[in-house]
Amino acid sequence: MTTAESTAKDQKRTLVILAESTVKDQKRTLVFDNEKCAGCGICVGTCPSEDLLLGPVGAIKRGLVEGSLISHKDGECSLCGLCSALCVYGALELHINGEKQDLQLDLLKTSLSEFEIEFNEENCVYCKICEDVCPTEAIEVTRHPIELKFDGTITVNSENCVGCEKCVEVCNTEAISVTRETSFYSEPKIEISIDASKCNFCLSCELVCPNDVINVNCVKCSSLRNLKEKPKITGDWSIDKNKCVLCGRCAIYCSTDALKVVKPISGELIIDISKCPKDCTTCVDICPTKSLYFPPKRSPFDKVELQFIEDHCNFCGVCINACKDKAIYIKNRTIGKMKLPLDSLWIRWIHLL
Repeated sequence: MTTAESTAKDQKRTLVILAESTVKDQKRTLVFDNEKCAGCGICVGTCPSEDLLLGPVGAIKRGLVEGSLISHKDGECSLCGLCSALCVYGALELHINGEKQDLQLDLLKTSLSEFEIEFNEENCVYCKICEDVCPTEAIEVTRHPIELKFDGTITVNSENCVGCEKCVEVCNTEAISVTRETSFYSEPKIEISIDASKCNFCLSCELVCPNDVINVNCVKCSSLRNLKEKPKITGDWSIDKNKCVLCGRCAIYCSTDALKVVKPISGELIIDISKCPKDCTTCVDICPTKSLYFPPKRSPFDKVELQFIEDHCNFCGVCINACKDKAIYIKNRTIGKMKLPLDSLWIRWIHLL
């Protein structure tokens, strides 16, 4: 295989050329990103030419071996682009004359770009819960400081100040400064200054002062309790599509309904515990959504069984391909509007489109 370098908006990616040919004066290239591939095998099962091959998913995902999750049989790819249209992770791309093609049909709508995570800025309070629960660290949240405007007066009796700086320690807006000048030949000079523009009139400095140096009078603080509109919470929210696996955790745990996720693949995951080998953790180790897990043992003698959180699953199928004992399978699996696996008639019809 050869490699081609492609620079995305947010990162430089290395794309492996799986197949390349000239069709009707069009140079067609099928490229593959191993880092973005989940190992679901949908492309392999729907390839009209039966050209694509799935590698040892479990071993590669666990880092036991190095290799490509997808490979191909030389000379058999028709470069129709069906695999790239069905890839929900954007790991396969069809390029024509060097330009990436958008092959999404209304019937399919399966690519990662078609399943945008809806973000409602008005509802968001930038609490960072979505960032914390994201299994792939795809979300980044930054909350802007909340600015409340206070009004009041501050009086300072500098003559009583002993320079202990307790007021400086408790001031959370860094509005107070104390300077001390000492000399062997004169009395110490202590100066205290307060920047009223920074002060939020919390009274902390007045309460800790041992000599009643500071007097704070907030004329607007009491009225803030009766505000009809609460201060607006603002911030920045971003998501790295190259990392997102559309598990929906962010939307599930968002308490303000600021996020909505539509999963491209649906189904019913079944685990046959009787076939699950003892001490095997392959499916748990490679699950991109962390929806498969073993509960912690309370004692060394406890027997724990594989558990599954359906709401967190994106039904990618990587666990199925990695399980050598066929203990996991998915019923009624659909991608977009089509049921998987696609029969030969579906494949031929879409191929013609």
